[in-house]
Amino acid sequence: MPIGVAEFVENQENRCPVVLLLDTSGSMSGEPIKALNDGIKTLIINYWVRMF
Repeated sequence: MPIGVAEFVENQENRCPVVLLLDTSGSMSGEPIKALNDGIKTLIINYWVRMF
């Protein structure tokens, strides 16, 4: 969702850009992909708790 320049400049909240590079290749099947998914869920839950 694009934001306008004015909205970006006026927003004084701290930001921390995050980029996730997730391996979903065949080598991640089974327990590794489960661990990845669990980690992402934990990240999202902790992020939202801090935001609100």
